[in-house]
Amino acid sequence: MFVRASGICARGWGLAVTVAVLVSGCVQPTARPLLWEIEGTRPSYLYGTIHLPDERVLALPPVVERALEAADAYYGELLLNRAAEDAVAARMDLPEGQTLHDVLPSDLYNRTDRYLQARGLRLAPLDRKQIWVIATSLVAIDYVWDLLLRKPLDLKLRDLAVWHGKALGGLETVDEQVTVFESLTPEEQVHVLELTLGRLEEAERSGTNPAREMVTVYLEGDEQGVLQVLLADFDPEDEVSRKLFDQLVTQRNARMTDRIARGLRRQPTVSFFFAVGAAHLVGEDGLIAQLTARGFKLRRLTPEDAAWSLPADNASGEETRPSRRLGSQGAGSSLYQPAGACLPLMCAERAAREQAKRSDSRVERARVPDPVKAIAGERLPSSRTDRGPQRARR
Repeated sequence: MFVRASGICARGWGLAVTVAVLVSGCVQPTARPLLWEIEGTRPSYLYGTIHLPDERVLALPPVVERALEAADAYYGELLLNRAAEDAVAARMDLPEGQTLHDVLPSDLYNRTDRYLQARGLRLAPLDRKQIWVIATSLVAIDYVWDLLLRKPLDLKLRDLAVWHGKALGGLETVDEQVTVFESLTPEEQVHVLELTLGRLEEAERSGTNPAREMVTVYLEGDEQGVLQVLLADFDPEDEVSRKLFDQLVTQRNARMTDRIARGLRRQPTVSFFFAVGAAHLVGEDGLIAQLTARGFKLRRLTPEDAAWSLPADNASGEETRPSRRLGSQGAGSSLYQPAGACLPLMCAERAAREQAKRSDSRVERARVPDPVKAIAGERLPSSRTDRGPQRARR
């Protein structure tokens, strides 16, 4: 997505990879992951993520790895595979014959370009992108080079789920997420970009960084801090901001709660691992509050929960049920980015990976149920033994 990335020279690339590998082993995972157990016939798990490739975020606590290993199915906000990336990419461009030069006021175009230039990028290579793509990408722009070295947390979790042979799915469709931004008029999109850029410029003058502030409260496991960062990104006095908050947060929270509740009730012997943007978990309308109101019992897990073991494999072939505790050996803003709008980052990651000649072929071969129909009623494996022999414990 960001064309300047292709200008990294081979020697610099090799050194960067070496340094990243050496340093990554020294990063300690957060001691307070945003992970909840949902009680049931078999427990399921709800995990708050952040859509960034920060190496501190990517250092998963053992309790998270073991919850994922204990589950039968992994569900993110979207089913992140090649088809989803292609579907998003197909809707990121302006109508034929239009460019950002045509649709943005010249002063706003120049301000945006200057903001990117300060980070070694230019707006010109993105001249065919929709205004909302630029607005939702700006807050995470400082992480764009990191996408050449590592994947965002959501993609790391997906890859771990594939490695462990989990069924994959998504709580939403690409159309549902993209339509939120496509429903904005051109004038509203310009307004969103102005608000986003203005906030980032003000943060720069004050020596702060909204994306890194979000990472800080995330690593601290601070639920109220996550909520405060989310609310700071929306102006309740601004009509467009209120509209986006309703569509990006309130309506999506209700939709994801409906689908999680439906899956849990229709398939009580399936253990799900749900991973959504951390901002969707918190607040009166967050997933935790809504699931609790529907009668589900949720308990926030701690690192100590990782010390307990899964029951031994059942040699008789009968259904095995993980204990209440977790598994043994685990797998090794824009103004609105914290609300879970990870589509531009997903496309940026795809472009970066293509430049690095990486492949995600294992994801394409994984068992992939339809992202909405599966949670609505498709019967996923009801136990670990349903999928045949498991990979040996490490």
